[in-house]
Amino acid sequence: MTEELTYSFTREVDVEQLQNLFEQTDWAAGRTTGDIRNMLNNTSCCLTVWRTEKLVGFARVLTDGVYRGLLDDVVVDGEFRGCDVGKEMLNRIVERFGHLYELLLGCQDDLVPFYEKFGFKVEKNPHMALKSDKRTTD
Repeated sequence: MTEELTYSFTREVDVEQLQNLFEQTDWAAGRTTGDIRNMLNNTSCCLTVWRTEKLVGFARVLTDGVYRGLLDDVVVDGEFRGCDVGKEMLNRIVERFGHLYELLLGCQDDLVPFYEKFGFKVEKNPHMALKSDKRTTD
């Protein structure tokens, strides 16, 4: 199944297909197409995975290109989980952004062992966030 997949840092993302991927998660379900469209318009680098015309994987990196990058929204379609799609996505992201002083990500505890395989380490410094209830809409 994975031999039929295409990985791309340049292919345009279909907002509705990406919303369908996000709906398969507990952390991104409920995102609106308007918010997703705005996110994509303001993100400089996305990695997408395709099976012909179907979006089956997505991740994005926000970065200054030198010091820091934030790896966010890593998601694989349920049908393709366990087929090494996530592994190949991370290999490509680390290859492209491994030169950065720091590539950060946030993940659930059960995913820590997966990311550790790519060199990520749990930091002892606190993670801080300023969150807003304000959302854009369609």
